[in-house]
Amino acid sequence: MRLLALVFALLFPWSAYAVGYGGAFGMNALGQEIHIADELANSLFVYWVDKPEGERKRQWQGKTIGKFKISEECPGWDWAQDQKHIVCLPTGKSPLAGATYRIEESNKIKDVCGNNAKVYRCIEGCDKPVVPKLLVEEPWEC
Repeated sequence: MRLLALVFALLFPWSAYAVGYGGAFGMNALGQEIHIADELANSLFVYWVDKPEGERKRQWQGKTIGKFKISEECPGWDWAQDQKHIVCLPTGKSPLAGATYRIEESNKIKDVCGNNAKVYRCIEGCDKPVVPKLLVEEPWEC
């Protein structure tokens, strides 16, 4: 019986696959970078950035000026689900407060792996300068 179990284990190895969230980045009109981060997209960071306008880097730079819980700012959004929108509460305290984003694939923007990027495009509540018009999702790994 042990031999059978050993043969089974060798023929059908147990594998574990981990998936995480690579983050989403965007700039607002005030020059702040908005970064949805953590392995499970739990946090929303706001940074003053020290880099040329339009330059995207996987490592963000600058001084952290805010950290928020995405579950409190945009409840109901789960990066692991195939959702089409992110709806953020108008009573939130982050730059995303009151904004709604449509999640779509872009054929104009490439991610760090060279694939069409998943983008979050602001479609409602976008008129405030603190709201980033576009957030670009980066993959966990290539």
